[in-house]
Amino acid sequence: MLEATKKREKTAAYTSLSVSELRLILEQKDQLLEQKTRLIEQKAQQIEQREELIFEQQKQLKLLEEQLRLAKLRRFGSSSEKSR
Repeated sequence: MLEATKKREKTAAYTSLSVSELRLILEQKDQLLEQKTRLIEQKAQQIEQREELIFEQQKQLKLLEEQLRLAKLRRFGSSSEKSR
């Protein structure tokens, strides 16, 4: 209900404007829309870069975990020499 009232108020405010004023408002809104679109594209690119970084870090982590597992096996695993 409140939104409908706000919409009517905006419409009423625009009816008193001239065509050139309305065009100026539209141009300003178009500029804002372009700015927001560019910002969204930048954020999407940042997200993609961070996802790539996370993927690479996950690969490195798996490699390090495997190296640690093998090192523990060498250190604590059964040796080929048997104690008497």
